[in-house]
Amino acid sequence: MNADLIVRAARIENFDPTPGPTTDTVVAVQEGRIVAVGGDDVLRHWAGAATEVLEFPGATLTPGLTDAHAHPVWGAIEVGSGLDLGGLTTLDAVCSRIEDRIAEQGREA
Repeated sequence: MNADLIVRAARIENFDPTPGPTTDTVVAVQEGRIVAVGGDDVLRHWAGAATEVLEFPGATLTPGLTDAHAHPVWGAIEVGSGLDLGGLTTLDAVCSRIEDRIAEQGREA
C-alpha cells in the first residue's frame, strides 16, 4: 500500500527519543498517520501514482510542535506588561485593546 503524502525536507528532527544526529529527510504519511521516516529509500518504497509529494529544500521538519506560540493573555499574568486580553472574543477587540494600551503608554512617557 502507498502513502497518501510524503514530505521531504533538508533535515528531519529526530523522531526517536534517543539523542543523536539524524540523516532522515523523508516522512511518509498514510491515512493521517506517519508510517515511515528515513531517506530516499522511504520515498521509493512508499510513493505511488496518487501520492502527494511535498518538497521543502532547506527546511527542518520538527515533530510535535502544535502550539509553538506565546499566549497573548500572558500579558495579564506576572510575565507580561499587564495588558489584559482576557474575555476578548474577536480580533477587532484585541486590536482595539492593544491600540488603547499603546495610547496610554504614549501619555505616560
